[in-house]
Amino acid sequence: MKSCRKTFILRFYDLTRPLSDFIGGKLIISIDEHVVAKWTRKAKIPGTKHPTRGKAMRADKLFYVFEPVRKRLIGFKPRPGNATLANTALKQVKELISDVKPESVRMILDAGGCKGSVIARLSKIKHLTFLVRGKRQHNLVKQWEKVPKSEYKVYTDPGDPKKKILVADTRTKIRGCKEPVRTILVLNEFEKEKDRFYPIYTNDKVASAYELMVEYRSRQNHELCYRVLTHDLNLDALPKSYPLNPRAEKVQFRDKHVMLVGWVKALAFNIIGEFKECLDEKYHKMTAGTIVRKFLDRPATITTTADEIVLRGLFQGV
Repeated sequence: MKSCRKTFILRFYDLTRPLSDFIGGKLIISIDEHVVAKWTRKAKIPGTKHPTRGKAMRADKLFYVFEPVRKRLIGFKPRPGNATLANTALKQVKELISDVKPESVRMILDAGGCKGSVIARLSKIKHLTFLVRGKRQHNLVKQWEKVPKSEYKVYTDPGDPKKKILVADTRTKIRGCKEPVRTILVLNEFEKEKDRFYPIYTNDKVASAYELMVEYRSRQNHELCYRVLTHDLNLDALPKSYPLNPRAEKVQFRDKHVMLVGWVKALAFNIIGEFKECLDEKYHKMTAGTIVRKFLDRPATITTTADEIVLRGLFQGV
C-alpha cells in the first residue's frame, strides 16, 4: 500500500467506479459524510463534533456518493475533519456530472449540506434537482411559525401507515439565495419550539410535497450503508492521514492511503451486494457480515509468487 503512488490510486479509483450503468440516464444520488475519530495527541489535526460520541474531537471525514436505487457506492472523497458537506458535495456532483453526463440528476443531502450560497449554486447546475434538509436556525423558524395552519395537509406517514403527519408546501427566504426556496415543511405538534419543524428545501417545481418527502426518506439507505461499512467491513480502521513524526514533517492532510483503503472497502460493499442479489430472495436483506459468515468465511491458505496470488481452500469445492 505504501509503495503505491497517488496517481496510480486515482487511476484505480477511476477504473473501478461502477458508473457505466448510469451514463446518459437518470441518476439518483445521496451524498453524506462519515466521521472517523482520530486519537492522536502528537499531531494537531482539524476536528469536528463526532455524531455518536457527542463531543468535538480530532477526526477525518469520508464523503461517499451513494446510489439508493441499486444501493451502490459510486464515489468517494476523504477530507480533513473541518471539511463541510455542502462544499464537498458541490464538487462531487460536478465531477460526477462531468464523468457520467446523465440525462438528469436528483441529489439528496442531509442538513450538513444546507448552505445558502451552495444551494444557489446548485440551482444553476443544468438538469440537477436537489433535496436538502434545512437547518432549524432562529430566523428561519420565525418564518415557518408564520405559515398558517390552513396550509398544512394531512398525509399518511410513509414509514408507519397508522400515523398521520402535517405537511405544508411553502417557500423560505434563505441568506445567500436571491429567490425564496421551495420548502416541504413537516410539522410535529408534539415537539417543542424549533424541533416541531422538519424542512426540506428543493428546486423541484413539479413533484408533489408527499412524493418529495418519500423520496428524501430513501436517504436512510445511505445511513444503513454506513452502519454496514462500520460494523461489518471495519470502515473506521484506516491508515493515518497525518505524519507519525510531526516535528520532522509538515502536518497536513494526507489522503493517499485513506483514499485507497476507503475505496477498497466501498468496492467490497458493492461486490457483496451484487453477490447476495444473485441468491434467493431470502438473502437479499442480509447485511454484508451475515453474507460473509454464511458464504465467504472459509479456512484457506494464501501463497504468493512473482506475479500472482494463489488461494487454496481447505474445504470441498475449491
